[in-house]
Amino acid sequence: MRKLTESVVALALTLAILAFGGTTALGDTPTMVGPTVTATAQPLGIKLDWTYPESAGAVGYIIRRGETAGREERWPVTDFPVTGNTWLDEEINPGTTYYYVVVPVLKDGAAGFDSAEVSATAVGLAADRRLVHFHMDATEALTRTADGETKVALAAQPRVEHGRVMVAMEDLVTLAGADLSRSAGSPVVTLKLAAGPVLTMEVEKTSLTFAKATWNDTCHPIELNGHVYLPLRWVVEAMDGQLSFNPADGSVTFELAR
Repeated sequence: MRKLTESVVALALTLAILAFGGTTALGDTPTMVGPTVTATAQPLGIKLDWTYPESAGAVGYIIRRGETAGREERWPVTDFPVTGNTWLDEEINPGTTYYYVVVPVLKDGAAGFDSAEVSATAVGLAADRRLVHFHMDATEALTRTADGETKVALAAQPRVEHGRVMVAMEDLVTLAGADLSRSAGSPVVTLKLAAGPVLTMEVEKTSLTFAKATWNDTCHPIELNGHVYLPLRWVVEAMDGQLSFNPADGSVTFELAR
């Protein structure tokens, strides 16, 4: 209990120093420089990445943000120090430039030296694009367009088969806006695109046909617990989209035409 109390007091002291006392660190500071930070604008927000010597003994990082150069808010963006060396700022407005300073929190609860200020301008989606983001263990997904964002409940939790992200067909209809259909009792699933080409795939078959071409893959559509799961990459690439997976938090993001 004593150690927990000491940790809470140290954290409160650090936040107070950052809020009112500038960036002077207390006690012995292992390094005289702050973290080296980069800021990158992405469709989901602005991503901060930083490096800091392990010998400095940082146990977390405070992130301060502002909308004017040199005028970051004293109170940090997060309630507790961020662990790790990356953070995504999702609370952004497209077209707005944000400025950041990252401050290490040392083992004794004192604040280390500030990083140099970095900045990035938040980007938005084109009017004809759709972005979808979800975690593999989630029960809902986030869809974002130029008109705003919406949370969508998933009919079935995504799964992985042969290294591929698999999503239930009914969820793909909602998330990707794809015109997917399957006749009752038939193993064939058909995806009709707005431009005219048709993608066909068959449950338990590793080949698919699209625009008069055939591909083979180690993965294949499966039927499980009343749902037909389709390889997400097949559908996204057929719709001229891009798919990415973040192993750090098990999240999937794809962007395609609306």
